[in-house]
Parts: sequence; C-alpha cells; structure tokens
Amino acid sequence: YHMKYTYYLPTLTLVFLFQAALTQSTLRVENVGDIYAIGALFGPDLRTPISAEIVEIDDRVDPNNDGCETPMNNLDGKIALVSRGNCDFVTKVLNAQAAGAVAVVICNNDLVNPNLLLFLTGNDMGQVNIPVRGITLNDCRRIQTRLATGTTQATILPAFNNLCTEAQPIEPGTYQVDTIFADPVLNNLGGAPSHPEDATAAVWFSYTPSEDGIMTVSACEGGGDTRL
Repeated sequence: YHMKYTYYLPTLTLVFLFQAALTQSTLRVENVGDIYAIGALFGPDLRTPISAEIVEIDDRVDPNNDGCETPMNNLDGKIALVSRGNCDFVTKVLNAQAAGAVAVVICNNDLVNPNLLLFLTGNDMGQVNIPVRGITLNDCRRIQTRLATGTTQATILPAFNNLCTEAQPIEPGTYQVDTIFADPVLNNLGGAPSHPEDATAAVWFSYTPSEDGIMTVSACEGGGDTRL
C-alpha cells in the first residue's frame, strides 16, 4: 500500500490502526510461564519491566486474602498477589502500596467462569503510583500452586503496542514487524472503528512530524493493511 498525505501542523500526531484504552501485557512467573494480564484503568503506565518476588497478600481477615485490610506479611519491594472480593480495587492496591509493594496482581474469583479476565476500574484520585494487573482465576491458581513450593520470582512486562495508548514512537525509516498480535481474549476490543469485524490484530506506531511537508507511508511485501 502506498499513501501520500500533506500535513500542515508540526504538532500533528499520526497513529496507525485502532484506538482502545485497556493495557494488555504479560506476567512472567518463575516455573509457571507467561500469563496474559489486563491493566487497570487507574495507576501509572509501565514502560520498563518490573521484576520482583511475587507474594500472596495476607490480611489475616478474609481466607481468600482479598487485600481489604492492612497486610500482615512483608510486601516491601515485592509484587503482591491479591484476590478479588469485599472491597473496591483501588482500596486493595492502596493497602498493598502502603505496605511497600512495587506492583499488584489482582486475581478474579469467578468460580463459574474461571477463565474470565477482570476489568479493573476505579477512581484513585492520583494516589496509586504502582502498576496493577488483573488475571483469571485459573491463572491465579497456577501461581498459588507454585508459591506453595517456595519463593517465586515474577516479571511484569510492558504493554504490547497493539493499542493506541501503547503506540511505539518512531522516526522516518523502515520498521519490521515480526508478529502482529492477535488478542485471543478481547479480540483487540473490536478492531478498527470503521471495520470492527475485520481488524482482529494490530501493531501501533505514532509519528510526530517536526515540519510541514509530504509524507509517504507504505507497507511492503504484502499481507498487511496499513491504516492512518
């Protein structure tokens, strides 16, 4: 595909494919593997990986350790694993954050739909300063099984650049895309607004021109659809 556009505003930002808001990334757990995780709609973006020991929160109140009370165990410098239930998501995260956690992973508790992902919403009033991820009940059980055997390390990776909010900034040049991410759960939130039935995979890039002029965008070798 070859497309030519004339732009006149130096501050114009061009973004490819479709727009959405949910962060999608990977939680990598020692001796468990890579787990698909959804980011919260509050708290900071994650630009670099966070690696730390992952520990299930112990609030000594609810047997499911839902994080609604002050944690009793040491979370300083650790990734806190918290179960859903009994209070809002922001409260759980703030309790873990106050105890020194560097990130929070919230497990769904839906016994009927153990592979259902959480949509983590809430108004944190700018108080949450650590990343938050949500995972399914089945994936949470896999982590809990591993934790029962001893100390476990985990890494939260930065978001895939398959959403508008995670577009990779680029400069003029040639870029090779090795994998176009096809989201098996959210179907990329419906794809492009104009053709939601067509766009099921995406890679996002953003470019901000520094001067007026004519820009050419092309997709080489076929098999790809470049959209502005």
